[in-house]
Amino acid sequence: MQLIENFKKVNEIIIYKNGLKTKLNKSDYNYSRILSEWISTIKTARIMPAFGVSLNKETQNAIKFGLWIEFIFDGIYYNDEMPYEKLLIEVKKEWTGFNLIRYNTNFGYEGRCFYLDLVNKNMAKIYNLIEIM
Repeated sequence: MQLIENFKKVNEIIIYKNGLKTKLNKSDYNYSRILSEWISTIKTARIMPAFGVSLNKETQNAIKFGLWIEFIFDGIYYNDEMPYEKLLIEVKKEWTGFNLIRYNTNFGYEGRCFYLDLVNKNMAKIYNLIEIM
């Protein structure tokens, strides 16, 4: 699945914990730990039709609360003809599926999302890993 393969092209990972931002780049030890766990979490996932639509202003406010992870890519990528430069995900332990909120320079976090169904998994491992950072 191309969307999942594209995660191998991430340049930077940002963790948001109640609005506090932690940036990790490829030289950071935790960058590889997180990316490896993330790919393990989603490797058997299915992309489903997303009913979610992101509004930039609401998304900017939402990341001030809870735990979020953002993947910043090395360029513009497409899935189902929808472009993205970054993907933002709210992380909750018990979730078995979630929206991937697309970002692009012209619109911010605006527009249709992707939805991943983790297929008999949840986000507990990735949550536990990033929550302590």
